[in-house]
Amino acid sequence: GDKHDAHDAEAICEAASRPSMRYVPVKSAEQQAVQSVHRVRSRLVRARTALCNEVRGLLGEFGLIATRRGRAATMALLETVTAT
Repeated sequence: GDKHDAHDAEAICEAASRPSMRYVPVKSAEQQAVQSVHRVRSRLVRARTALCNEVRGLLGEFGLIATRRGRAATMALLETVTAT
C-alpha cells in the first residue's frame, strides 16, 4: 500500500515485539569516523583505477601501449604525452 509514517510506526512496533528481533549496537562517533575514512578511501582507489584504465585505453587508441606497471609508470607516461 501507500507509504505513511503511521504504517512505518506500526511495522516497527510489530518487528520490535517479535522475540527473534536482533538489535545492533550503536556505533560511537569514532567508529563512524573511521568507517567514513575507509569508505572515502575505497571510492578514491576505485576512481583512480578507473581513471588509469581510461587513460591506458585512450593512449592505446593512439598506438601507445601502457602496461599495468603501476601508478608511477602511468603518471610518467601521462607527463610524457602531455609534454609533447
